[in-house]
Amino acid sequence: MTPYINKFSTQYKEIRPIVVKNLFVFIACLIQGKTVSLYTLRDEVGKITEKYKTTSGGHYKRLSRFLQANSSSKLWYYVLQYGISLLQKNIRFCYLDATEWEIGSFKRIAARLHILTLAVDYQA
Repeated sequence: MTPYINKFSTQYKEIRPIVVKNLFVFIACLIQGKTVSLYTLRDEVGKITEKYKTTSGGHYKRLSRFLQANSSSKLWYYVLQYGISLLQKNIRFCYLDATEWEIGSFKRIAARLHILTLAVDYQA
């Protein structure tokens, strides 16, 4: 994972190295855990980072803080740009989908979660 972190960090110097590291941990969790549920992904963090002594609650907080801190940054734009550059000219189709969830309610104030997904169909 380190070579990809270094390559990404070199290309996008605006993003702090710790953010890039957490991004790649998050992506590895998504791939290994085969889910988008942070509650489930928390168990993958220890395996990937080899921090077995940290509680699953601590891993959950790490993932949620990472997502909250970067929800409106250019990081996600750079991730899409980087991913597409890795695929280069083999892209056949791009699919874009969006969803919005309302999470909980506290004194009539609800949190909204916006998810934008880009899927790429490519010929390897």
